[in-house]
Amino acid sequence: MTTTKRVITRRDFIRTGSYVAAGSLMGWPMLSYAAQKRPEKSRVVLIRDEHVIDGSGSLDPDRLDVMLDQAVTALLDVGDPLAAWKHLVQPDDTVGIKSNVWAPLPTPATLERALITRLVGWLAPV
Repeated sequence: MTTTKRVITRRDFIRTGSYVAAGSLMGWPMLSYAAQKRPEKSRVVLIRDEHVIDGSGSLDPDRLDVMLDQAVTALLDVGDPLAAWKHLVQPDDTVGIKSNVWAPLPTPATLERALITRLVGWLAPV
């Protein structure tokens, strides 16, 4: 049984060294991104209403509207829901609503309608 010994040539050494140097420099531009100051805190708002779901399991649209307005005003720390919505979206903005159709956790149609009502009804140019 013969064993062969692999010899590293000067060309192999230079090629491998070049790859290592180039690979290590690829992350260099990301250093400035990593050094940027991050916001210290995120803001999370939790709004609950035990009566938003009725006995049949459907959502009460009126209570959902109130909860949505409470969430937006609490998030932006504004007293008026209309002012909060106008702070988020301008009348000439294009807004897309991404619905979830995944069977275990779909976006309720009532919530979609509440969002559309707020975005179109309140913010439509007069």
